[in-house]
Amino acid sequence: MDFLWVGAGGALGAILRFGLSRVFSSVGMPWGVFAINIVGSFLLGLVLGQQMKHGLSSNTMFFLATGLLGAFTTFSALSWENLQLWERGSYAILIASVVGQIVLGTLGLWWGRSLLN
Repeated sequence: MDFLWVGAGGALGAILRFGLSRVFSSVGMPWGVFAINIVGSFLLGLVLGQQMKHGLSSNTMFFLATGLLGAFTTFSALSWENLQLWERGSYAILIASVVGQIVLGTLGLWWGRSLLN
């Protein structure tokens, strides 16, 4: 049954990621993936904070954390877009993308989790 919860959440997360990345797509900086990773990290922080404070069922965690947010946060797409920046020679944008997403994603996770502690 765990696989069904992960699959249902993953399908929804992938659809949301696809839609939002299309809305925020740009030629230079990969803003869609950037925004999705920061928002996804923040939302994961909220889910983990809720889990720590009040507890969530395993089905809820499988659906939200592993499925929905696992598919929504697009670090595989991050790698692909960063490789494209590298290949285009857009090194300053590449550095801003990598550092920004990792630092802001980590801060978003901390902030989301701390709001519920």
